Amino acid sequence: MIKLTIQQRNDLYELVVSAYDEPSLIRICRLRMGFRLGDEVKIGRPFPDVCLALLEYLERSGELDVFLRESVKSLPNRADFKEFCDTHFPDWVQIEKASDLVSSLGTAVKTVTESLDNPQIRMTVGRFRADFERIEQQIQVLSRYKQIHELLHLLQRQLPNLIRLVSRFPDDVDARKQLSPARMRLSQQVQLARQYSKALPTEPLEEYWIADLEFAATASRRAWDEGSQREMIESIDVLRRVVAQLPRIDGQLTVVVMSIPLGTLLDALQEVSGTIVDAAEPQSAAARRLEEGRYALAVLRPSLFALVNQHNEWQWLDHEMSGIEFNLGIRPKEKMFRWEAVRPRLLDICKTFQGDEWADQIVRYISAWETHVLEWEKEPTSKLSVECEINADSLRNYATNRFVDVDASLRELCEDLIEIGAPLNALLEAYFHDND
Repeated sequence: MIKLTIQQRNDLYELVVSAYDEPSLIRICRLRMGFRLGDEVKIGRPFPDVCLALLEYLERSGELDVFLRESVKSLPNRADFKEFCDTHFPDWVQIEKASDLVSSLGTAVKTVTESLDNPQIRMTVGRFRADFERIEQQIQVLSRYKQIHELLHLLQRQLPNLIRLVSRFPDDVDARKQLSPARMRLSQQVQLARQYSKALPTEPLEEYWIADLEFAATASRRAWDEGSQREMIESIDVLRRVVAQLPRIDGQLTVVVMSIPLGTLLDALQEVSGTIVDAAEPQSAAARRLEEGRYALAVLRPSLFALVNQHNEWQWLDHEMSGIEFNLGIRPKEKMFRWEAVRPRLLDICKTFQGDEWADQIVRYISAWETHVLEWEKEPTSKLSVECEINADSLRNYATNRFVDVDASLRELCEDLIEIGAPLNALLEAYFHDND
């Protein structure tokens, strides 16, 4: 983790004050660091004081490394930020893969387990036991929601092909052959869905769509046996309703992620590390593994929470832009009924990621669309109408693709994070076993 000298702190303070204003600092904290600025430092006072308080918080939480990297990426026109990092912290640009960070975190937790014979470390684990149990439980819940997400996502990918096959059923022999294993897979997916949803906080709610899935599985089997296209179409219509649960499950994933008390795990690792250092073992392998675990968590936590915040923002934007290809008219406010709310939020997230191709392209298409609308209002032509449609479709495509990318990144990081559940469970088992 980065530790600043007095001079480095002063230099960085000057950089932050000159590079940001309060709105842009709020954006980077929420969308690239995963926390609300006002939750950690008092805002609404002179901006230099806010910057100083933020730097103190980042040093204290161990997240200064992440802030420097994200600042360099989000401020491509500020070469002085990169120069500061290159000069003082040559390794700042090295970003470990999430799986490697989780591996380091898991190793740190195993080190705590191996150190339970130290009475002070045992006492520390006992004090944090309830938090460890909550983390382990929430990771199990996260794993189940992710399994449900994957099941529904698989159905979503299969649906277009099923629709094509049903359109040729029952006369087409090849369609009939391909639908035979598909109907059996639906029955298997019903069993998996019930298994994944068991003991979830939303289990009663999940049962509604699982019942629909079971109806579709039963109807498709009967339709295949009887050669009934009508019943096959009914089962497809029900499957569409099942797949529509995906955004809600996405939302549940983000709720669970934000409820995992990773900060307490960081506190526990710091305290255990301090105990080992106090025991005159600052250079030991255990101390090194614990420090690497603390660093890994200090990097993972803001990355995870930032992705959740980005995901929530894009989910809202995607919902608001969903009718863009169907709504009549050429003006943005005709294509998106809440354009006045969408536009500033879309531009805000693009400003926070300026320099990324998707962000620059979205800004370009918004500008081009609005320009072409103004020209069309002066002199309506079919060419300008087509240009407006192209701008609208391109804007929608870039926004959708970005949402898909963020969703995939969040799911991948969740999958990596789930791996920490095993060493945490082992730690708790060892603690309770020794206490028996």
